[in-house]
Amino acid sequence: MNELEKIEQALDHRDLQLAYDLCHSALKKSNNPPLLKLMSRVYAEAGETIAAGNALLKCINDFGFDPNIAIDCSALFQSSMTNQVTSIRLCKNCLNHISKISENNLNKLATLLIQHDLIKQALKALEFGSQNYAFNKESAFNLANCYKFTGDFKRCDQMLRAIIRKDREYYKAYSTMVSLPTNSFDNKDLHQVLESIENCSDYKHKQHLYYTLYLFHERKKDFSKAFHYLKAANEAEKSVIGNIKTDLDASYRNAIRLFQDMPIENSLRTNKTRAPIFVVGLPRTGTTLTARLLSAHPDVQDAGERPFLNICMSPMLNKSGKMSLTEQLVSSPLEEIVNSYLLHISEIIGSSTRFVDQKPTNYNLIGFICLLIPNAKIIEVIRNPMDTCFSNYRQFFNRSVAGLQYTCDFDEIIKHFSHYKELMDFWQQKFPNKIYRLSYESLVKDPLKETERLYQACDLEFKQEYIQIEKLTSAVSTASSTQLREPVHSKYIERWKNYSTYLNPYRAKLPN
Repeated sequence: MNELEKIEQALDHRDLQLAYDLCHSALKKSNNPPLLKLMSRVYAEAGETIAAGNALLKCINDFGFDPNIAIDCSALFQSSMTNQVTSIRLCKNCLNHISKISENNLNKLATLLIQHDLIKQALKALEFGSQNYAFNKESAFNLANCYKFTGDFKRCDQMLRAIIRKDREYYKAYSTMVSLPTNSFDNKDLHQVLESIENCSDYKHKQHLYYTLYLFHERKKDFSKAFHYLKAANEAEKSVIGNIKTDLDASYRNAIRLFQDMPIENSLRTNKTRAPIFVVGLPRTGTTLTARLLSAHPDVQDAGERPFLNICMSPMLNKSGKMSLTEQLVSSPLEEIVNSYLLHISEIIGSSTRFVDQKPTNYNLIGFICLLIPNAKIIEVIRNPMDTCFSNYRQFFNRSVAGLQYTCDFDEIIKHFSHYKELMDFWQQKFPNKIYRLSYESLVKDPLKETERLYQACDLEFKQEYIQIEKLTSAVSTASSTQLREPVHSKYIERWKNYSTYLNPYRAKLPN
């Protein structure tokens, strides 16, 4: 048995220490790709994803670019949420070697590109796969979503129909299809969904089926049936997620506690860039619409919902009470974090001079943003409280991944809304004139007037044609991907009232 076989045997027996020792000893004698890949696997199985990624990166640097190794390396960096710039660069470079990528890795690459909000690049990879490999449901579903994100709803529907023809029990195809503005969902599909619910015991599948029926009946304006199925979809999701509570409330309190006493202003090392425009607010308040309107300006690029700052800075809020703000600002590598963030964004936006980061939950970090990037613009989008809460309850988020598991319970949503309002009132008091508050209702009722004001707040020159967001061709991968292909409209104002019979008891629980 040679060294590679011994290492693989140790891994098969889950003897990670032996596998590591054998790998480490072998690499001292001979540095080669098979050994580096095995060392990466050892680290990965031990939960050391950064070290696993670094082993594959060394393989690429020492022995040349292999797109299949690069995809595995990028996935490791993405899962650990570190070295995002390298992850993006590796994914982009893979597209130059697309013919060498295996079938399974091609869909993996597309998934990574979608996670990085590089939708058009993902589309290129998936279309190559559809033309050169046998039909694959997961790849086809990714392709359908890319068509949806780029506004090609007809091709999205056609791809979903092709999936259903292959497998009528591929349930998420139904919920995606019925969410499209125009679609081919018919009575045969409805019968299939109803029959599947009767025979299905998997709550994850039931969740898709119930949500399909909710959207179907809402479109038919049968709001009684629609709410019945929406509630069933959320109950099914609770069964999948388990604990729906989050620690967001604690982080809000920590932020308020941490920023009670401000540091001496000239003691900070700040970044003077004027590039960022942060659009914040609760989910489903109009943050994507706002970002879309801003990105109509030729100098502004929508960078999507970037999690980088949240990942790097949120842990500091957990130290609140243990260290003062001044101590944290001195001891933490904040300047390096901000510079890394800007480098990360530059990989997405290219040569644009301004960008919009529309990660809604950046509101938690407004204190850090105001202190460390003082020239950044911050836009808070607010919306009718009941519309906000209901829009969160009705939206089929990837909740457990996005940290939005509380949105499948209306009481939890209201509690979260109350804490959010308390935090934003604190930021407004602490940083007066730094946060521009934009009303969703005012924006959609008078988009010309409100968008001009928004541009003034961001020091941007305004032209009337910038409100014509339906003409923009850039991809939208948020929950608003279908709505933003239409002109700005006000038809979703007071949408919750369609369900007032069921929601009025919750209304009384909202803060004034």
